[in-house]
Amino acid sequence: MQDAEFRQVADILLRRTGRRLSPEKAYLATSRLGPLARSKGLGDPAGLINALPSQPDAHVADEIAAALVPKETWFFRGRPMLERLAASLPARIAPGRQTLRIWCAGAGTGQEAFSLAILIGALPGNMAERVELVATDLSLHAVRRARAGEFDHFDVQKGLTATELVSHFRPLASGAWQASPALSGRIQFRQHNLLDGADDLGTFDIILCRNVLSGMTRRASLQALGTLEAALAPGGQLILGESETLAGLTGRMAPSQSLRGAWARVSEAGRAEGASVVA
Repeated sequence: MQDAEFRQVADILLRRTGRRLSPEKAYLATSRLGPLARSKGLGDPAGLINALPSQPDAHVADEIAAALVPKETWFFRGRPMLERLAASLPARIAPGRQTLRIWCAGAGTGQEAFSLAILIGALPGNMAERVELVATDLSLHAVRRARAGEFDHFDVQKGLTATELVSHFRPLASGAWQASPALSGRIQFRQHNLLDGADDLGTFDIILCRNVLSGMTRRASLQALGTLEAALAPGGQLILGESETLAGLTGRMAPSQSLRGAWARVSEAGRAEGASVVA
């Protein structure tokens, strides 16, 4: 990859994800963009980059950026947090309330959303029918894979118990596994970039944005955090990755008093808002 091509790729990554790519990682860009270039019939990364001005697909720049973002996800990643969250849901859905909305931001190929959907499906009564689960990712390719709900043998071995696998997925002739219609039907998958705002998504009672902000520049983190805060309903909670914190980024959010590991808006009284149930 030539220097000019690398600079263009690095600029796309910074603008679309808030992440920096140093020149010594040019080899990484070449390796990761190769499959995308071939899928577009453009041969190699140079062909992909040179064709950008004429590409009718508005998502190509996002796909370039997404290809360069580290991908590390598996089913039930941070299982204790997901289980605490699911256990707190019945108390949040008060009598007379129609739905509770959850957003999985930066959901990749959907393992986090499917994991949460499994836990929600095990809630008593008709609770699962009253939870709206939305999962988004920068990559349209990843979103399409998530909608298909197909995972290879390696994917399903990471995080799923044998019981969860056979209960919620069916084997395919290819050796892959596909999420059941009942499980897939609990999730809405959409393409979305946190740096573009989220007015079209509405507001949410719970937002999971795990292991996303920490890879961004401070400026991009603040921009993405603004999107998340604007989409958080009154009393709502934001869940980050286990090693992530909002300390030093904002004074408007504080550790939740009702859900360990979550963050909530700070009220006028100086306390974190949130549901009264402790999980």
